[in-house]
Amino acid sequence: MAIALGNSPKPKSGKRTVRRQHRGGTRWGKILFLVVLLYFGYSSLGQVKLMIALRQELAQVEQAIASAEQRTDEIKAEITYLKSDSYVEKVARQELGLVKPGEIIFMPESSPEAH
Repeated sequence: MAIALGNSPKPKSGKRTVRRQHRGGTRWGKILFLVVLLYFGYSSLGQVKLMIALRQELAQVEQAIASAEQRTDEIKAEITYLKSDSYVEKVARQELGLVKPGEIIFMPESSPEAH
């Protein structure tokens, strides 16, 4: 028995053509991908519009809060003034006609034409 070394079968000379199998689903796959992409784009656009509207509403609410806080500060200042001694004294003098001990009140005489 003789074994020949180095005698491997030689490839056939000539061009070898590679055939691609045409898959019919490629076109439908691209169309489906495009439809899905458009759907997500459209839904994302709706989300962006909603986000813009919510941000505008948030800005309006924050402005209303700032206005309310300013009004609260004004009311607190007014309450502080109404509780002060100077306001109580002013009301006592103007409304009730009270005077401090030792004070003299000068009142102009009323003219007869005023009656």
